[in-house]
Amino acid sequence: NAEYMGGSSSTESRGQLPQASEEIMFERHNIQEPLVSIHESSESYDSLVAISATFRHMEYRKLRRKYGGTYKKKNFILVIWVMAFFLWLFGCITITTTQTFRVSFSWDRSILGSLLTIILAYAATRLSLWLRWCLYWLFIGAMLMLFVGPETAPSWDTLTESVAYRAIAIVILVLEVITICIFVFTHFVWPRVVRSSYLDTIRSWQLARAQDDPHTYIYKRPLHWFSRAHHFTYRGEVNAKGQPHGFGEWIDDHYHGECLRGTWANGLPVGPFKSREYGSGYAFSNVRVAFVTNRGDDWKANAFYPTYSPDGLKFGVASVESSVSGSWFRDFPQVDMISEPEACIRREQAHTESCSCVKWCVSQLKHSQENEPITQLTITADRHGGLVISGFEPIRESDRTNVTIMYRGDETCIDHESIRGGDSTPLAAEGSHMLGTMSSFLEVRGWRATRETAFEALVFIPGYNCSLEYAIKRFGQLLSLGEFPAHIKPFVFSWPAGDLTMYFKAIQQGVESDQTAKDFTDFIARLKNSGCRHVHILAHSLAARLVMKSLPLLEEVVEPVRLSDQYSFVSDNPFAPIAPRKIYLSTVTLLNPDYPVNRFMKDDYSRLSRLCSHITIYADKNDIALAWVDLITWDFRMGRCTKPLFQCDVGQEEISKKKDRTLWRERRCIDVDIIDTTWMEDNVHTVRHNFFNINRLMVDDLRDVIDLKRASNRSRLVQREGNVYNFLFTPAHIKNK
Repeated sequence: NAEYMGGSSSTESRGQLPQASEEIMFERHNIQEPLVSIHESSESYDSLVAISATFRHMEYRKLRRKYGGTYKKKNFILVIWVMAFFLWLFGCITITTTQTFRVSFSWDRSILGSLLTIILAYAATRLSLWLRWCLYWLFIGAMLMLFVGPETAPSWDTLTESVAYRAIAIVILVLEVITICIFVFTHFVWPRVVRSSYLDTIRSWQLARAQDDPHTYIYKRPLHWFSRAHHFTYRGEVNAKGQPHGFGEWIDDHYHGECLRGTWANGLPVGPFKSREYGSGYAFSNVRVAFVTNRGDDWKANAFYPTYSPDGLKFGVASVESSVSGSWFRDFPQVDMISEPEACIRREQAHTESCSCVKWCVSQLKHSQENEPITQLTITADRHGGLVISGFEPIRESDRTNVTIMYRGDETCIDHESIRGGDSTPLAAEGSHMLGTMSSFLEVRGWRATRETAFEALVFIPGYNCSLEYAIKRFGQLLSLGEFPAHIKPFVFSWPAGDLTMYFKAIQQGVESDQTAKDFTDFIARLKNSGCRHVHILAHSLAARLVMKSLPLLEEVVEPVRLSDQYSFVSDNPFAPIAPRKIYLSTVTLLNPDYPVNRFMKDDYSRLSRLCSHITIYADKNDIALAWVDLITWDFRMGRCTKPLFQCDVGQEEISKKKDRTLWRERRCIDVDIIDTTWMEDNVHTVRHNFFNINRLMVDDLRDVIDLKRASNRSRLVQREGNVYNFLFTPAHIKNK
């Protein structure tokens, strides 16, 4: 990976990877087709050697998905029946079949003995549900014992008295041992053997190249004597050794084989890429995420006590592979470090000079669609009479109310349409229009793409009791499901969060400490000095306190909200450079914020609204985590506030208790969108505090927030009262008759 990140010999010389020039099609070859022998051609043998390491890695990925399995819906009835079965085996339940069928219970007289029996039965139940064949053998053996003895059902006492019982028990025990050995070999030993270089890949898999297609190879899996041969194809860029390197597509026709299209490095898929299993169709994708942290612990660990890094801010880039369609694999999301956290080498000059660490991170944040033509645009009329196009900014100030969309075919311009904003057109009211085509592309006149002049950053700040690795996983899953556009550069800012029991220490010495606020502002300043023009903040739970704590410092870095809607112009010359070192806070989204409502209204809203005109709060009144915090601190949290927020001197909690709603109508709601998620059911756990990255409605809604759509313009929302909106969805238990 180090060679890939740096290009050939310098990190500055690496260019963008070109797209594949043609659609890659895979044809199944006949098993009996003639093969090129590895002894007949040295050139073909060299190609086999070059592709063998890649093939071995793809086989390991295949085994990891196959034996790691997918998530299954929990069946509590099955768990109860299996636990009862084990209690019967332990002698706690006795079944008598003489004359009448009778079930009786016999428990140990001591509480400790009974509790130990239940714990052992539960542990055996969980293990057997994971290793199903062990449960099947036990069930078959129990049924045989039940029918062999006509008078009494099998038990531990009758096991030593009956020869038939002993024979069945011995056979079942042998089968159990064999099953466990096979399980250990297939799930743990064999994948490691495949990943290593112990075996000769070419001979062990009978790897050969098809004669009629130099890009197609045939193989047969070891220890599968009666299975047919399979084929895989790679078409794309390669390095000097002939290994996949750059953009390419891999297709394997095995049931668990991959159809992977994306970026490769020295024979390995490193992302970004999109992939699916050939047989099952389960889809998964890989995205890249940059991260910044001031934590003193390891990136995989979550220290018990919040500690800071002695080296200040540390930067790095990771790739996250996540399931997106079909059944979800248990091993995903999977984080692979492209560059582990490293301290910035120019710490003192970061506030005044461009930060090389941020620039390097941005250069590594490749996107699977960054070189594809534009086929869809989101155009929104803002509240100041101008237009907002996601991923674009106007060249001149006069262009802010005028945009020309050119629809182009393969060779010539077919048609064009002008859209104007202002009081005299329908677009003066807030609204959005989608323009798109799948066969051609769109060209925007008078506006330029932000990725050509600057970039937009999406900064995710996790809550407490969250390691850097876990934060990257959650954020990567959100990016994969949401398919965020290429001009958005994702960053994770991880602060010393502490352990689950360190809640108050995480507040005092972590999220609300002067050091964390200073480091976060320092990071935003580095983004500004490195060419970032717009920042979107996504703060979960306790991270809302960091946003509020940093507001006084951010006022010195971030440009205030203006009627020009965050655009600044230095010249009417369309080729003039963008005004340097100006950064705007485009959106601030608070997910289940652990922050007092009254404190936000009295101290923070006015200051935050001066820096950002698009503030969104996702709240759930049934959030159990925040309910416990409210109970302990006697302070109502924003994450549970699903009532309108008003510009008034009366405390919000006092307003919520008023029965006379005329007071609400007389007050003016603050400019904040409150999204009520209380009735959400899909992909929501019992605590209801952390599901924003897997619930499809929330993922799509967050994507629209980043596209600068207000709640009134999002079709999945309905206004309930004031500035509170509900999701339009059907409860999970509602079904057609």
